[in-house]
Amino acid sequence: MEDFLNNHCISSKGNPTNDDFRITFKYDFLAPPRESLPRQLRAETSMNKLGSSAADEFLEEGQDGTTHPETEVLWYMAGSKEHRYLLKHPVITSFLSLKWGRISYHYNSNLLFYTLLVGVLTSYIFANYGGQALGVQPPLCPNQTNSSGSPGNSLNSYQSGLWWTLLVLIILLGIREVFQFSISAARYFHSVENIIEVALVLSVGLLLGYGAPGCHVQMKRELSSAALMFSWIELVTMVGRHPILTTYNTYLTMFYRVLKTFLQFLAWYSLFLLAFSLSFYILLHSNQDEASEYIYFDHIGLTIVKICSMFIGELEFSDLPLSSAYSYIFFLIFIFLIVVVLMNLLNGLAVSDTGLIREDAEIHSHVCRVEVISAAEATILGDPAHILTGPGKLFPTCGLRRKLGTMFRTRTVLQRVLGGTGVMLFYSVLPDKQLVIYPNRKSLLCSPCLSSKEVGREIVDSAKNLVLRLSRENQEKQGWEQAIKEIRLKQESMEEKMDRVLVKLENISNSLKL
Repeated sequence: MEDFLNNHCISSKGNPTNDDFRITFKYDFLAPPRESLPRQLRAETSMNKLGSSAADEFLEEGQDGTTHPETEVLWYMAGSKEHRYLLKHPVITSFLSLKWGRISYHYNSNLLFYTLLVGVLTSYIFANYGGQALGVQPPLCPNQTNSSGSPGNSLNSYQSGLWWTLLVLIILLGIREVFQFSISAARYFHSVENIIEVALVLSVGLLLGYGAPGCHVQMKRELSSAALMFSWIELVTMVGRHPILTTYNTYLTMFYRVLKTFLQFLAWYSLFLLAFSLSFYILLHSNQDEASEYIYFDHIGLTIVKICSMFIGELEFSDLPLSSAYSYIFFLIFIFLIVVVLMNLLNGLAVSDTGLIREDAEIHSHVCRVEVISAAEATILGDPAHILTGPGKLFPTCGLRRKLGTMFRTRTVLQRVLGGTGVMLFYSVLPDKQLVIYPNRKSLLCSPCLSSKEVGREIVDSAKNLVLRLSRENQEKQGWEQAIKEIRLKQESMEEKMDRVLVKLENISNSLKL
């Protein structure tokens, strides 16, 4: 694959020191099949090659021309550990840069919408449940009275505006989630981000719809805390996955990799924590009817919470009700096995994961970019290539949008509304499936449809260095081949001379015998 990218997909022409020096990227291996082109574009290409009458016959026999994603190959390449390092190749990075120029509007709009939602949600929660420390009067239920004896007040204009704005935004978020679910239920429930967004929609829905803001205050405060946590975690994830922020891509990958490792190991090692929790409860709970001074070992639930806090180092040795030699020995065993051994094991796993990710930070940033662009493109197009519904998912796919789109012929309409054809490169911007750049010019591209910023100077410099390196390697290879060829010619010449000498010696020997 690397030889294919070096020899077939990138080429140069001209003197590397002149302004006319150019590098050509060939993307034909990424282009979708011609049958997937929209009917209008297929008609234009067929008319140019076959003529108008032949083009009409071709379209009558063809299919509907469903727009096919252009990053399907890169999607599978990013999922292959043996091939994902090739995402650093200039051919791939240049294509991703061009693709991001087409898809960035959708991702940035989604990020801006979610940022607005988080801001309004945070403002609404603190405007109603911020507490006296922030100068916020706690809301009252309509059937309650305040300190002066008057009934509970309704929301002021600021709080009411936040309520209605938040309601509209959360409805839009719910519609977006239903839209994503209709494309692929398997992909939807396989993503932790989507589960967080569902939890956010439900918590905010209950927060807004279950009675007035002053009713059920304790439950509303709990829902508010959950909604704040879900919304901010999702916002941080979306910002960290932004293809432009390569450093934060690595940080986000580290966090979720370590989280996954911890969850996998704690799923097994939590049995040790449960065993020590039950043992400490039996050993240290109080049998007296009155409440003891230290209540954390008098109930199994509190004991489990206490052991989990002790697991991270909050031992509080002086406060523990240890009263016998066995209890002291048991406590020391817990410290050694759980606090020392298990905790350091988890820390070592975290260090190992982060070290591996740091070594391949550039690869992980490109993988993150491919995932974002591929998922956005497939979502806009309705996932016609089923790249969002691969094998090994936990839930079966329903393909609701594809079925409805086929039944009611709304696939083309949805693609136009979402700008499906606008995110494609090969349909209009790169009809020849290749890109020509001029590294030594101020304006890198000559195409009127593309901007030099869409490729980037770093990618161009990397491509130029690769071309020069391959050129030197070819020259060295040709030099070695020429040297080997000369050696072989000399060897053949020497062999011919030796043969002539041997013939002469044989003739002399025969004459002497006679």
